[in-house]
Amino acid sequence: MSTTKPDKDATRQHGGHWLMAGQRRSGGRRLTASLLAVLAALGLEAMRLGAQPPSEAGPGPATNAPTGPRGSAGRISELPLAFDLQAGWIEASTPDFDLRLAKTAQILVSLRSRAAPFDFLPADQLEFRARSGFHHLGDVIVRVRRAGQTNWTHWSSAEGSRAVQPHAAPEGAIASASLDPALPADFPLSIRRTWLLEEGQLVLRFDLQNRSDAPVEIGGLALPVVFNNMIHNFVTRRARSLEEAHETCVFFDPYIGRDAGYVQVTRLNGKGPALLVVPWGRTPLEAWQPLREPARPMQTFEGTFAWTVHSRAW
Repeated sequence: MSTTKPDKDATRQHGGHWLMAGQRRSGGRRLTASLLAVLAALGLEAMRLGAQPPSEAGPGPATNAPTGPRGSAGRISELPLAFDLQAGWIEASTPDFDLRLAKTAQILVSLRSRAAPFDFLPADQLEFRARSGFHHLGDVIVRVRRAGQTNWTHWSSAEGSRAVQPHAAPEGAIASASLDPALPADFPLSIRRTWLLEEGQLVLRFDLQNRSDAPVEIGGLALPVVFNNMIHNFVTRRARSLEEAHETCVFFDPYIGRDAGYVQVTRLNGKGPALLVVPWGRTPLEAWQPLREPARPMQTFEGTFAWTVHSRAW
């Protein structure tokens, strides 16, 4: 079957990308000639502040969702668990972090600093956030359409099944799995997620391959970056005290600078260490996207957000 290759230069202006039939785009730096450049990979890098205070930064973008979690807590507790909390963990360490992945879903649920007794992720909220519809580090959101189509097909790993097919981790990797068991049968892409260590730093990589017989446009690609900005304790259904929030929570400040983009995550008490989320290869921060979740933002919870690589479909 012959196809006409779309104008990729015109597509890039609007934050999209085309994959031809059978073509793959990967988050790897060591690529064969048949693979394209980095598509979806985030590096997590610790930044030790020592005696110097972190730079001042404002909160993330405001949202206008009026309903807080208190009134909907009963309904949220009825949502099905998205992964089994009793199935165990995949644990690993880097020079800067002790980390934990949920074994069945291979999403990051804990990222503890080795320089201070502090977790950058909402590990203390996992009992509440393990339900369908909540995002975690390691999730991916994709919007695609085949050549000639007008409407976008949306898929998010945070919705519905979190079934994965584990693969033998390649050299230097902590864990690797195909997300295909959770994809609709007619979804045109195959998605593989890998957690690996690169020069001592934690890297999240996605490989996307067109498994259909027609060109596919990726108009939306977003990677949720969820940290513990939850001054509201959803488990106890109460706001944390000022002292507890200062010791437990963070705020984050994104620089939406495409290939130069990054997110700085800083503890509320102003002490180090801080965390930098940076592109690994070419993974531009094109947009900073507020995410919809069962628990809506409110005064003590500004919501969760995604590092958006392609934004044309939103």
